Amino acid sequence: MATALRPSARRSFSIAGVALAALLGMTCFVVAADPPEVTPPVDAARINELIRQLGSDDYFNREKAHAELAAVGAEAFDALSEALDTVRDVEVLERAAYLLRMIKVQWVDKNDPVEVRNLLQNYEAMDDETRQSVITQLAQLPGVKILPALCRIVRFERSQALSKQAAVRVMDQKLGEATDWKERADVLRAGLGNSPRLPAEWIRIYLAAHDQPAEAVGPLRKQIDLEMDVLRQYPRRTSPEILMSLWRRLADMLKGLDRRQEAVDAMMQMVALEKSGTTVLTAVLDWLMDIKAWAEIDELAARFPGRFEQDALLLYTLADAKRRQEKKVEAGEIVARARKLNIEDQRRHLITGLELHRRGLVDWSEQEYQDAIGMGMPGQALTLTAQFLLSESMHDRAADEAAAKVLDEATKGMATAAQQGLDFSDAQRTPEANRARAHYFYALHYQRQGDKEKTLRHLLEGLGEDQFDAEILIALFQLPDLESSVRDRVRKLIRDSAAIYRRQMQEMPDDDTPYNQLAWLISNTEGDFDEALKASQKSLEIKPDSAGHRDTLARCYFALKDFDNAIKWQKEAIEMEPHSQQMRRQLAVFEAEKAKQAGK
Repeated sequence: MATALRPSARRSFSIAGVALAALLGMTCFVVAADPPEVTPPVDAARINELIRQLGSDDYFNREKAHAELAAVGAEAFDALSEALDTVRDVEVLERAAYLLRMIKVQWVDKNDPVEVRNLLQNYEAMDDETRQSVITQLAQLPGVKILPALCRIVRFERSQALSKQAAVRVMDQKLGEATDWKERADVLRAGLGNSPRLPAEWIRIYLAAHDQPAEAVGPLRKQIDLEMDVLRQYPRRTSPEILMSLWRRLADMLKGLDRRQEAVDAMMQMVALEKSGTTVLTAVLDWLMDIKAWAEIDELAARFPGRFEQDALLLYTLADAKRRQEKKVEAGEIVARARKLNIEDQRRHLITGLELHRRGLVDWSEQEYQDAIGMGMPGQALTLTAQFLLSESMHDRAADEAAAKVLDEATKGMATAAQQGLDFSDAQRTPEANRARAHYFYALHYQRQGDKEKTLRHLLEGLGEDQFDAEILIALFQLPDLESSVRDRVRKLIRDSAAIYRRQMQEMPDDDTPYNQLAWLISNTEGDFDEALKASQKSLEIKPDSAGHRDTLARCYFALKDFDNAIKWQKEAIEMEPHSQQMRRQLAVFEAEKAKQAGK
């Protein structure tokens, strides 16, 4: 459908003509579902002819075609979008872009789940950065009910880069063992319709590759080549990250076909896109780590020594590769170099520690937290944050006594800061709450040691610091042989805490925290378990991308003795945070209880 560019001084874009077309009824609506009664669809050939006429040498032909396309409205959306990808005529491009802006899209459908409707509310008014965030959050939601919304964005998003982003998010979704592929494929095909947009074609290739991966290699490679051209000529219409997703999909397909070297070659071609940053380099490196391509990893490090030596995470990834090869001395040397980077940047070490923890490199993550603590002043917000993160990491791996001692040091720092009149409120924890958390960790340590007296003493001391600490109340409630007066006090505090959460839910109905807190407290103690379940479900509606909220929901189902759902949601939580030991311990409890009940 390419139209040759024909220079003509009188063919400049006519704003006046566009305004006239708008008065004649240009604005129209795309309805995602249940479209209104309209005149019969205009033939596709006629729409394409009208788009060609947008570049006519005759001014009146251009205006007539413009007005007719405006009247066609939504049915011309796909063809106008395709024109932006294929046409080189400036007049056609400008008019097509204007017509697309005039088409209004109904982003929310009545069949969308609540969490999808919440995310898409006011999508039309969002800027591109916010829209990209919404696309990411949508793709993180489980189930097939979110797919029509993503397909809507693929088809009708005016930004080609965002349309492509939605497509790669669909293809990159991690699918659980219980995924019904046929249902997923049917929903995607229905959502895409006959859209000719390139991202829609990517998804069709993705679907075809599920059953016939060998046959899909060629078409996908062709799409990648086209997208490489787009990146070179029109970089705002795509991004290296989008291409990275396509290359990785091709590489994964080739790997699945036992064409390992071709897969590696495909990934290595992406490195050519790297200019000065490390985004693509990091992604390639991570993929090579997955397939243990040690030689190629060494090649990357040799090709880009400057970037590796300036980026702590690249060095840590290289160290991880060495450690997996049992080259512990080399790994240690590389880690030492990584820790010396950003030697005075406390915040950078915190960020590095968080990313390492996300990757499951907990020992190195804790070293980064310790480095951050060492380079900061006691009681400073960033120092306290590093101490809190370090203690929670230790708690997750059941090193509770060490975790408690870290918090003891944090408490001392708070006292020092208070004496000096310094503000540490950004750390978002009071001295009382911090001392209570330390006592809770000490209690867990002594409980594992079998020391009932010290366990109870620390729990009661923690309760004295913060009588509404949910974890302490739960731990006391679950203690066997608790003195009746203490148990009565704990039960009253549980009821009082629940009342506080309910009041917060009424006062701040869009805040997910009180819903989750109420659900966690009740499901681990006593009360209305159905209320806890509803509160947990509400917290996920508000914050659908939370692994912690899924962890709570699993606990609610466990309290209701719905072990299948408890295990299902716990596994979803672990999929989102695969390195959480606490979540894995809870899953083990659920599975053991299910097996026990099945054996009765």
